[in-house]
Parts: sequence; C-alpha cells; structure tokens
Amino acid sequence: MNALTIVWTPTPGNRLRLLLHAGFALAMGAALCGCEHRSPHRVPSWELTQAVELTPALTWRVRMTDGRSVPPDLVQPLCDEFDLVHIRTAAQWRQLRRALDLSNAYDDRAPDFSRGSIVALIARLGEPAAGTWPIALQEARLDGSDASLRFWFGAGLYYPLETAPFFTATYVPGLKTIRVVHINRRTFAFNPD
Repeated sequence: MNALTIVWTPTPGNRLRLLLHAGFALAMGAALCGCEHRSPHRVPSWELTQAVELTPALTWRVRMTDGRSVPPDLVQPLCDEFDLVHIRTAAQWRQLRRALDLSNAYDDRAPDFSRGSIVALIARLGEPAAGTWPIALQEARLDGSDASLRFWFGAGLYYPLETAPFFTATYVPGLKTIRVVHINRRTFAFNPD
C-alpha cells in the first residue's frame, strides 16, 4: 500500500510568508473583536429574538373611513401597504382618538404611558374576501425597553379595491423603543437614534 506524506519544509521565503499571514490574521481577529461597541441603551436586534415575550392586553381596531386619518407626525411609513404608528404620550393618544373618531367605549381602557406605549399598524390591502380582520399584533419581545414586534397578516383572497385602510393598535407594557417590525416574511429595522 502506497501512502503519500506531505511535509512542509521551512525555507526563508516560506517562513516570512507564514509570519505575514499569521500576523495579518491576528490583527484582523483583534480588530474584529474590538469593533463591537454596545451602549447600555441599545440592544442588537438578534438579541431581541431571545427576549421576554409579552401578551398585549389592550387592542383597538377601526377602519379608517370617511376621511379619517392618523396625524402625519405619528406615522412611520414601512412600505406601500403598511405604516407603523407609535404612540408614546397621553397627548398623542388623545390626538389619535380625535382623528380616528374612536368612540367613548374606549375611555375605560386608557393605557398607562408611564409603563408602556401603543403601537399600531395601518394596512392598505384591499377588501378581504373572507370578511375577517386581516392584521393583528402576534407577539412583542422586549429586552429592556427595546422591542421586536411581530404582526400577523392574514393570507387569502383580497379584492383589488381601494378601500378604507385597516387600523390595529395595541398597548404593549414596557415598550419605549421599536427596533424591529416583522410582518409575516417582511422585516423592517429601525435605528433608535
């Protein structure tokens, strides 16, 4: 049985090349390890997947008909179909309630903005053939006050009509900063600065 053995024999040129490659690899490794700077107020979005999952308590749903619209300073466009709304104060909540003409039935469910905030999704989808409500906040994961939100968007047949957008708002305890929003397979990331 024949075996082949390869032996590296050091020569002056090979040693120099080996030292250069090893030095370069060591320098890159040290630089990459030192690149990570984390502020105590910012959490990398990959850590949010392991964060505590909360069950949202208060939810409001309304169709934005008859010229109702959310004040533009509260809206963060995500794409053509979806906009995100983040309500952090009682004054913003009152402004939104007036703009969408939410009835007095919601008065007894006033959220505590010192302990959380409201996140809402506006969806311009067409009209669902099944007649069901097409969006909901599925989960909120918090690491400190940074959040990863996962919205559910109901798949199915939608009539391609320009109809009133769907508005779903949910109070999330502990929420201060939104870092990542997932809507089914779409992901939107935010820089909190």
